[in-house]
Amino acid sequence: MGNMNRPDRAPRRRLDVDARRAAILTAARDAFTRARYADVVVGRVAEAAGASPALVFHYYGSKSGLYEEVVRGGLAELAAKPLLHRSCCNVGDMPDTVLRFVDRKTR
Repeated sequence: MGNMNRPDRAPRRRLDVDARRAAILTAARDAFTRARYADVVVGRVAEAAGASPALVFHYYGSKSGLYEEVVRGGLAELAAKPLLHRSCCNVGDMPDTVLRFVDRKTR
């Protein structure tokens, strides 16, 4: 076999599972914030996170699974904010309601 080093790519850093998943979610959140769902490419998300596309699919199953985790994380942050008056809605049901909407929009 030839030289396995690719001069066009920076070497990936070894991260533990939680750190790698966090890096992928951060890159995905940035990608989905900047572009429409259809225009986000999992390979570019993986590259931005210093991971492989295969690892993204291993952790999240699909592009829509990755998007659901991004939405779920955003909703958790929103629900944790004291400004959201919890009497206006059942915050515990909010992620499932939004994810059902997202599922319909990403099919």
